[in-house]
Amino acid sequence: MSLSGKTIVFTGTLTMKRADATKAAEAAGAKVSGSVSKNTSILVAGPGAGAKEADAKAKGVEIWTEEQFTAVIGGGSAATLPAAAVGNKKAASSKALKAALLAADDEPMSEAMSLNGKTIVFTGTLTMKRADATKAAEAAGAKVSGSVSKNTSILVAGPGAGAKEADAKAKGVQIWTEEQFTAVIGGGSAGPPPAAAAGKKKAASSAADDEPTAKKQKGGKAKAEPKPAPPASPRGLQLHLKEPTSAIGLAQRFRENGWYTNKFDSVAGLRMESFALEDVEHASFAHAPANAVAIAETLLSQLEGCYVQGGESEDAPQVIIISGADTTSAAGIKKACLRGLGLRNASYNEYRKDQMLWDEAEVELCDWNTKLKVGFDIEDSDDEEEGDRDGVVLATATLARRLQSHFLFDLSSQHTFVPTIFGGCTKIDANEGVIVGVLSTKVWT
Repeated sequence: MSLSGKTIVFTGTLTMKRADATKAAEAAGAKVSGSVSKNTSILVAGPGAGAKEADAKAKGVEIWTEEQFTAVIGGGSAATLPAAAVGNKKAASSKALKAALLAADDEPMSEAMSLNGKTIVFTGTLTMKRADATKAAEAAGAKVSGSVSKNTSILVAGPGAGAKEADAKAKGVQIWTEEQFTAVIGGGSAGPPPAAAAGKKKAASSAADDEPTAKKQKGGKAKAEPKPAPPASPRGLQLHLKEPTSAIGLAQRFRENGWYTNKFDSVAGLRMESFALEDVEHASFAHAPANAVAIAETLLSQLEGCYVQGGESEDAPQVIIISGADTTSAAGIKKACLRGLGLRNASYNEYRKDQMLWDEAEVELCDWNTKLKVGFDIEDSDDEEEGDRDGVVLATATLARRLQSHFLFDLSSQHTFVPTIFGGCTKIDANEGVIVGVLSTKVWT
């Protein structure tokens, strides 16, 4: 049985490391997801599978034991193992499952998939700009070279790789596709390079090495494709989303009325007042720094189908990037969050007209490493939340390991529906910082 094109989810305690299981599945052509959805093909469930197994059954997803999975990646068939094995798993406590996740789940900064100290060469036509690929590799600790040598660790080869690929093969250099490279800078694992990948590339002249992001036209000439300019930001910084919208539109992704407070007016009675500005537009990830996008894409994958706790509610989160931020202090981070979200700096306190919304915002510097067992959104580490928490736990590890200056952005509980950001910072250069965070809400009634 082939796993090619299948979407697989792992859950419960497995005998093999989760990173090794992921590598094996991807090497067999499968995509690995962190949560069960309508697109899931197979759930591989170990003891203590919990909510994911129940969700898979409800959605009619095929459920395998670990033994069935290893049989298939070893060349066998899942059908050769008794289907009843799925129902005979021993129950495991929630704490045991979380311990297993921490020990065996996604480890984006582990030695096995780290680019730190590696020398990388890019060749051929890549979908991402060569400058962005170089920035992403260097941000991951790699050195980028222009030619293949005995010191080269990895050649990332696109179509038309030409002489560099042949040279890399002769020197025994590991060759990756662009997809394998982006998987690693995004926190995944490249896995073994497909043996047939090199043979499927189209032949091209060595000039392709010098023009990696150009499209060939008739006559052999190449026309560069400049990156579209990002939308102008009068605020000097920019909030980025996977699917861009306005400040009001972002707030309305959580609730129809957006972020607001209930305010009593002696004439009109109780009415809602919105926090979001009308003239603020958010940009897409395409205009954000490459290393921040890699982290944000990892978070999006991990949080797919998850809900984040907030006050008296729970919501499906958004992942955001705020570029051009001052990340040198809590005050700078707070200002970047307020301006990035496009929140109105006005008074919403009937009894304190001089108290502005921005004054009520707080940024608490923290360490997400202390939340690895329970998730970034749980205030008390002794709390045990029910439901599928695997994705939130994985996202917490990504925040903790791949960002610095961890923080929680919050607004006063005197307001009804407010944004909250669980985030951290990374650097583009000495002068520019970038915030990557999980945006959710808190509801107080």
